[in-house]
Amino acid sequence: MNAANAITQVLEEHSAKSADETAYIFLDDQGEETGRITYSELFKRANSFAARLACYEEQARIVVILPTSVEFPIAMLGCMLAGKIAVPLPVPNNHRTGNMLAMLDDCQPSCIISSGSILSTVKAKLAGTKWQSLKVVALDDCPNDDHIHQGRIIDSHSIALLQYTSGSTSEPKGVIVRHGNIMANHQMLKDAFGLERTDTVVGWAPLHHDQGLIGNLLHPLYIGAKCVLMSPMAFLRSPLLWLRVITRFRAHTSGGPNFAFNLCVDRYRPGQCDDIELSSWKIAFNGAEPISAATIRRFCTTFEPFGFVAGSMFPCYGMAEATLFVSGGPKGAGSVFLPQDKAADGAVAKELVCSGVVHPEISVLIRPLGDRGPALEPHLGEICIAGPSVTSGYWRREREDMVVDPKTGVRYLPTGDIGFLSEEGIYVTGRRKELMIVRGKNIYPYDIERTITESHATFQQGGCAVFSVANEEAGEDVVAVQEVARAARHSLAYDELAGLVRKNVIRDHDIRLNRLYFVTPGYIPRTTSGKIRRVALASSLQAQTAKQAGIVATC
Repeated sequence: MNAANAITQVLEEHSAKSADETAYIFLDDQGEETGRITYSELFKRANSFAARLACYEEQARIVVILPTSVEFPIAMLGCMLAGKIAVPLPVPNNHRTGNMLAMLDDCQPSCIISSGSILSTVKAKLAGTKWQSLKVVALDDCPNDDHIHQGRIIDSHSIALLQYTSGSTSEPKGVIVRHGNIMANHQMLKDAFGLERTDTVVGWAPLHHDQGLIGNLLHPLYIGAKCVLMSPMAFLRSPLLWLRVITRFRAHTSGGPNFAFNLCVDRYRPGQCDDIELSSWKIAFNGAEPISAATIRRFCTTFEPFGFVAGSMFPCYGMAEATLFVSGGPKGAGSVFLPQDKAADGAVAKELVCSGVVHPEISVLIRPLGDRGPALEPHLGEICIAGPSVTSGYWRREREDMVVDPKTGVRYLPTGDIGFLSEEGIYVTGRRKELMIVRGKNIYPYDIERTITESHATFQQGGCAVFSVANEEAGEDVVAVQEVARAARHSLAYDELAGLVRKNVIRDHDIRLNRLYFVTPGYIPRTTSGKIRRVALASSLQAQTAKQAGIVATC
């Protein structure tokens, strides 16, 4: 394990030993380079910025609101060098203002670090609120002088950052991530990915999100490798640009949530991908949302002719509360599938994908559903974790739900995820808060969503959300929202489609859909990392505040 206490010490070592090596390259929406920075320049500029934060108290919260750009690592590392707590937040838009204000109320920051290009946007979102007088600084306006911050040895127990959760099932909370958590998790990632200093990582996930921040931005720095970054919007507009960037830079490691691999297949057209060559891609990590066996097979079949090796697919499991990584791999083994009829305790009505081997530093306990005590035998239940990268809790919120193993006294963090352990590794079947109980039967929305999406070619892959709502007479109504391809939305017989969908859902799950909405692409709300916000969607439809213009048909 690296002897350093903090990632900033690793940066300092690289700045001395690999001064002229490129740390980061940033690309625009067309894949053209917009900036790059070496390890020595990164350390110098982060140090210069750290000196300008000396006026704030120790462990002051410094909010970082920046797009994917060279300023982002400078700001984050500068905060850490200065002994402050970095709080990365997404760039606000019309849908994120409320969340941003709630996060500011929660963390009580001393200032916001932004950039000249979005400074007016950030200030406009604060106008008329209790935070309108909060200092907002454009990092690109700060002089890059030779003023070096007088650093000190950073205590591994001190807080490095607050990682706000995505809010897919609840209000975002600030996960307390300490320097020691970060260093422990990077060693786990190193063990799992096998990244070397001569390798390259390509990423597009939002840098305020744990996958983008810990996995894409900071892990290459820990290794001393090169990192190439594009924005999330660049990927969403052109998913195949991601694969072209991997080709161009001969990337070793890159990945994203399951939906990213689906999008690439959806955009694939024969004869238009001859410039893609993926043989360098050794770690194609797939995590952050339920992993689909069908998606993995589609992607491998589609892109194997372009050099992609099925063994490079790397299903994994992690969360902000574990800093990032919990399980995955082993490297090169590819995907392990568990047929539906062999799932533990009737886990789910679908084929499962193993999320890999749990790292030896992580201890897993499966807590039975409906019982707060620890599991006596491995079976389906809530996944609880302990280890050096598992965080202590949330900012300004005491954790009262820790699970204590009576045999060892070890305190485990309940993840809210449901799954089970097997010889191959860990299987994650869904989120506890998204579990539906219909007529006494446990139902996961992902299973029904998969059946619906596969019912017709015009249904968007990854564009379905299923949830239940209370019905005073019947108990629970099951509701589905399915996005339909724009080109086909005016030519479909929706009553017939609804009948086909209901027939398939009853056949596969013995569940009746009470309501079915057909909507335009992009209607379903997602977190900035791409997770479907089922709870928010259900609330908006019930409150009749949904975007009615996006609803094509209701059946």
